[in-house]
Amino acid sequence: MSDDQQFPDDLVRLQREVLAAQRARHDYAQHPDRDPAELHRLMAAEMRATLRLDNHPAMPAVQAEGRAEALRRAADAE
Repeated sequence: MSDDQQFPDDLVRLQREVLAAQRARHDYAQHPDRDPAELHRLMAAEMRATLRLDNHPAMPAVQAEGRAEALRRAADAE
């Protein structure tokens, strides 16, 4: 099952928005003639997208599942 099928569509959309905002900020930060105000705007957009994702009602369950999966992998490794 793909990640897109495991999680609600809006959660997947928010994750994609965060990744796109991170990519845009990173790419612009590499530009030699970057405008500090534009970089700040891109950083703020990334932060807003991250906050929307973090505040999604499904995130506690997703995070708990992620922790449970990490514990299972750690136990299997021992």
